[in-house]
Amino acid sequence: MEGDEHNWLELDAGSGELKTKAALDREMVEKISLTIIAYETEGDKQEAEMKVDIHLLDVNDNYPKLVKTNGFICIQDMTPLTLTAIDKDSDPYGEPFTFSMNRKSPNFEIKPLTGNSAQLILKKKPSTDLNATVPINILDKAGMGITQKFDVRICNCTKLGYCYIEPAAHGWKLGMSGTIGILAGIFGFITLLMIIVIYRIKKKDQKRAASSVEAKAML
Repeated sequence: MEGDEHNWLELDAGSGELKTKAALDREMVEKISLTIIAYETEGDKQEAEMKVDIHLLDVNDNYPKLVKTNGFICIQDMTPLTLTAIDKDSDPYGEPFTFSMNRKSPNFEIKPLTGNSAQLILKKKPSTDLNATVPINILDKAGMGITQKFDVRICNCTKLGYCYIEPAAHGWKLGMSGTIGILAGIFGFITLLMIIVIYRIKKKDQKRAASSVEAKAML
């Protein structure tokens, strides 16, 4: 037997029975093309070759998944967000999808857009920036799906259409206790330096005095 690239099948050499020995995955391969060779073990040992095509049927083993799980809405224009989902299964287990929220929300609503997308609409304009997590329920054509979280940042935007981020507090600004500590350290260092300098000056003066006394004694 030739053509079993994924090693999913096994062929009984005696009976010619073809069996599966691993789970078949249609998302990987839709059709398996095999070459089966039958031959005699005795006599003229003639052989024959036959082509066998196996078409894999799809099963609903995937659910629609959001392409993106976060986004932002500008307070100025409240432009809706586009939610897009993908599903590896084909018809009748794929598109069109049904987008919904598990319960009615006072702040958001969902409207269908295309077979694989919908709009997330902000119903009320907030007075300040805020973050929200919206549970989005997405079902495929056969009704299979799960609830997924979509994180939304509602913010004031710049002219380029991106969330405005206020400059963070300077990390180098210190509190009163930190400032006093640094000043005390500087003062202590200066005091120590002055003590060392004064000590060395006195030492030099003492040496000069001793040298002067010795010179006078020699005279």
